[in-house]
Amino acid sequence: MERKTFFLSDLHLLSKRSQADRHEEQIRDKAAQAGAFVLGGDIFDFRWSTAGSPTQSVDAAIGWLDRLVLSNPQCQFHFVFGNHDYNRRFIDALEDYETSVVNLYSHRYLLRLGGSVFLHGDAADRPHIWWGVSVENRRHGLPRIGHLREADPAMAFLSVEPLLEDLGEFDLSGIDWVIVGGESGHGARPMREEWVEGIRQLCERAGVPFFFKQWGGVRKSVAGRELNGRTYDHHPVVSSRSVPDSATRKSLIAAFNREVPTPRHRVAASKPA
Repeated sequence: MERKTFFLSDLHLLSKRSQADRHEEQIRDKAAQAGAFVLGGDIFDFRWSTAGSPTQSVDAAIGWLDRLVLSNPQCQFHFVFGNHDYNRRFIDALEDYETSVVNLYSHRYLLRLGGSVFLHGDAADRPHIWWGVSVENRRHGLPRIGHLREADPAMAFLSVEPLLEDLGEFDLSGIDWVIVGGESGHGARPMREEWVEGIRQLCERAGVPFFFKQWGGVRKSVAGRELNGRTYDHHPVVSSRSVPDSATRKSLIAAFNREVPTPRHRVAASKPA
């Protein structure tokens, strides 16, 4: 049986407002099916904990994780910190607990898992983090726009590429940028001009910057990227900042990769006979 990946956040365990008890059975069922389970921020709420002292609160949190992790040895658990569970005592206790199990990882800021990146929702209001979704067709692509809008990021964009059909009229409220392009390479599906022009006009009416990337096709360099006899290179207006020099950038990247490593499966150490 193929194992799935599940995501869970905002339980606010330990606080009065938590309604996690209503979902405990479902959480256990999903964990039993999972190959990976992302605990994506604010699982606990130390700020408003009713568990007693800070030590008692941390003990209660580790106990909850321990029951979940040990009951599902087939599953790799990933704990991404949020505002309410970013607690110094808990961070230290969780790091200690991680050394005793082989299927739990904690992540301070974000998690890279396969082709996905998991950020806690509090990152949405950071202007330097741009959130986007692919919108290739009506059935799968258009619903993602609503999900992006619900996240309410500081900068939201649509990657309408490859555009595979006429999307018709759709709502661009809350969207800051639209990129459109055709499929390229062997077997590329064609994109019609009226589909692109319809989106361009929609952006113009909504006041959303429109960027036309390419017509695509087998020979995309020959097809070019002109629409209506011109190129469209509109971008959102953003505040400019000074760019660090090359040495500083490399140092920052190295520090980031040390802090946010790509997770690897642990191998349990064998015990001497």
